[in-house]
Amino acid sequence: MKNRVYNGSITVFLSLLLVVLISLVTVSLESAHLSAVRGQIGMGSEAAMYTLFSHFEKSLYDDYKLLFLNDRQDFVQILKDEMELYEQTDTISQGTNHLRFGTESISVSDKIYLTDDNGKAFQEEINQILAGDMVAMVKNSISGNLKKLSQSGKTAEYMNLIMEQGAEIEDMSAWISKAAEKANLTGEGMEELERNTVSSLRAAEKYRTVLEKRKEGILSEYEVLQQKNNLEKELNTLSKDKQQLEQELEGIVENLKSYEKSAEQVNAGLEDINKKLQDEELEESYRITLYEELKSILDMTSESGDSYQQIAAARKQAEKNLKQLKSLQIPSSGDFSQEEILNGNVEKMLQQAKNAIGKCSSVEITAAKTEVDSKAGFSGKSLLKTVQKLITGGVFPIIVDNETKLSARTVDMKDLPSLGKKENTANNEKGLFETAVDNSKDTLALNIYLTEYIKCYEDKGNYDLEYILGKSKSDKENLKSVVNQLIYLRQAMNLMYLLSNEVKKQQARTAAAAMLAVTGNAAFIQAMTMVLLTAWAYAEAVSDVRLLINGKNIDFIKTSESWNLSLKQAADYRNWTRESNSAGKTGMSYKEYLRVLLFFHSRNVNMFRALDIIQWNICQKDPDFRISQCVYSLEADFSLLVKPVFFLTGGLKISGDVSGYTYEHKELKKYG
Repeated sequence: MKNRVYNGSITVFLSLLLVVLISLVTVSLESAHLSAVRGQIGMGSEAAMYTLFSHFEKSLYDDYKLLFLNDRQDFVQILKDEMELYEQTDTISQGTNHLRFGTESISVSDKIYLTDDNGKAFQEEINQILAGDMVAMVKNSISGNLKKLSQSGKTAEYMNLIMEQGAEIEDMSAWISKAAEKANLTGEGMEELERNTVSSLRAAEKYRTVLEKRKEGILSEYEVLQQKNNLEKELNTLSKDKQQLEQELEGIVENLKSYEKSAEQVNAGLEDINKKLQDEELEESYRITLYEELKSILDMTSESGDSYQQIAAARKQAEKNLKQLKSLQIPSSGDFSQEEILNGNVEKMLQQAKNAIGKCSSVEITAAKTEVDSKAGFSGKSLLKTVQKLITGGVFPIIVDNETKLSARTVDMKDLPSLGKKENTANNEKGLFETAVDNSKDTLALNIYLTEYIKCYEDKGNYDLEYILGKSKSDKENLKSVVNQLIYLRQAMNLMYLLSNEVKKQQARTAAAAMLAVTGNAAFIQAMTMVLLTAWAYAEAVSDVRLLINGKNIDFIKTSESWNLSLKQAADYRNWTRESNSAGKTGMSYKEYLRVLLFFHSRNVNMFRALDIIQWNICQKDPDFRISQCVYSLEADFSLLVKPVFFLTGGLKISGDVSGYTYEHKELKKYG
């Protein structure tokens, strides 16, 4: 009996052990099943995401090689349709497919749009499009030039500000010239007046002696009358000389006051330039050039300048002499009688006049005539007037032959990507070089991409690159802005070439000396030389840009062979349209110059104005397209139900009585 009980216990024990073993095996098998299903789900969800990302916006890719989804599509439906190929829902509750599953729901979250984070996705796409060696090649080729151009450009901007004072400087020189001529005359006139005063004094003495002898009966009345007439003649001459000398001195004072007034106007502007220059980060060579130029002009315009003080001293001396002369009393024939002659009153007055004239000092104004080339002087004046006139009135008609053939497009939409973005404060002609040059990898890639895939005037279509570089909605206005920017860019490089070319500097110096011939003032001539060099560089720049617009190439750094205009030719703007012998043979094209301009504009502004133009162009074919709808990456959340093979614990139902495991899966995908 005991043995039978003992044998039954073993059976029960083994049965229970078998249950445990079977459970362990089935759990292991179910775990392996779930792992396999998860792999199937992973493949299905990944394939679904690849399928979704194959639905990229075709117009963006065809025209701009950009891969982005368009949010107008039903992302969830595309994912569901693809998942159906893997889940096989028709056999989820029957059959022998142990890897079956069902999709409960799919949602899309964490979408990153093209414009998010200041266009970070757009930049990533561009970096993917361009090969790294291409970016490195461009960086090596332009980085040094950009730095030099930035320095040269800032120098040219300051020189332009100085050049704008050219007319005033020439006027100042003219006032000095006139005053100097009069000063020479007054020096001679003062000596003549003193001699005439002495002569009148002697005539008065003789007249008194004759009167005394006549009174004694020694001389006749005729001899008295003769001496009287002689004295009156001397006094009349003396009075006329005094009046003429006063007029000359008044002219000197008036001219020198005009000089000081002009100097005050010029000095106000130059002092601002001088203060700004102190905070400017410039290479020493450029800084020295500007300081020397400013110093030479400020010496003539600032009250602390030696030249100005000499001129002010000359004016004060002229005023003092004038006051002395006006205080002189020159007797006339009607002012004295024989009694006054006899008692010596006339002689006393003339002696006082002689003493007063002796106290007058000469008016010293440095001016000496120099031998000049009159033709060079004429060229210099014509060049300066032409450039100042065209800077004020605009040179666009000289650059473009027929404005009626220009694009009349206006880029105007309510929801352009750039709206609300910070504008480029350096996007104007005179402030072109104020923006720090950014040659980082991203900026290089962006600028290369823009010039490779965005069209411009050179492509005979709409002016898309010009829109990026301009600030207007109008193609024509943007082209004008780009033309002006190119002129200032080319003027900067042209000026640096002129400053390094001693032959051309001497030509400008000769023209300056001819313009200011009668002054002979070295400071004036130095200042005018720099003004003419700046104007000459501007004329050459206009010629350069016209050639660029007409499809020619222009050397970035000029040489004597590639320089187009002589000083004489530059004086007549009609020569600015002449064909250069070297144009088109070497150098950079119009679009390559636009690439350089891009570096002097904010990368952020360049990017979003580029997106403006991309959206605009695509909208001409697809009016509902918007850049703001373009998706670069997204995350999909999959909620799935897996049918168990062996047993279910804590399952959820798909439908009806079918139960299974709920499996949550995330899939992240992006381009690039």
